Amino acid sequence: ETVDDGAKALEAVGRKMFSVLMIDWHMPVKDGLEVVKEVRSFEEARMAAGDRVRPIFIIVTILADGIMRA
Repeated sequence: ETVDDGAKALEAVGRKMFSVLMIDWHMPVKDGLEVVKEVRSFEEARMAAGDRVRPIFIIVTILADGIMRA
C-alpha cells in the first residue's frame, strides 16, 4: 500500500498489520520520525495484548542529487 503523507501512513497502520514499512523521512503532514514514534506506540500496545508481530522500519531519504541518506 502506498500513501502520500505521514497522517495517511498512520491511518493505514491503524487498519492493517504490515511486515515492513518504508517511510520517507521528509513526508508532508507528519514527518517520518513522528510516524515511527507513533507506530512504535501502537506496536507496544499490540505486544501488551499478546501480538508478537513487529513491523520493521526503513527510513529513506533521496536527495535532489540522487544520493540516499538515512
